[in-house]
Amino acid sequence: MLSANWRELGYSERDAKSFAYSASVALAFGQLEPVLAWCRAELVGEWRWEYQPRDPPGKWQYRFYFDSERDCLAVILKWA
Repeated sequence: MLSANWRELGYSERDAKSFAYSASVALAFGQLEPVLAWCRAELVGEWRWEYQPRDPPGKWQYRFYFDSERDCLAVILKWA
């Protein structure tokens, strides 16, 4: 079980399949934290993310999951 600190950062313990929406975001190494900070400040519903290995290597691929269509579209427009 994740600590309360993770919940304060906006990360959900829920299984990814329990969310209605998802979006992929490719980022350069070290660029995840600005995205997470933006998500914590801007998203209104519950959300989570996970790393998805990608071949060939290059940008890092992440999958974000959302309950809210609004949040999903906001991440796509801002980061995808």
